[in-house]
Amino acid sequence: MSAENEYEVCVVCHKELDIKKETPISEREFYIEGAGQVCIDCYIKLLSEKSSLNDY
Repeated sequence: MSAENEYEVCVVCHKELDIKKETPISEREFYIEGAGQVCIDCYIKLLSEKSSLNDY
């Protein structure tokens, strides 16, 4: 991406994202309140795990 620490990283897999840190939370996709920013892949995995838990 770019300059040191200018962009967010996924709180799950630590992949650097194309979301600048100064981007308001309300304008972000895949932000989990209380956890932080996640990438789309981790977001999908987390949702599918949550869905499986609801089956029980």
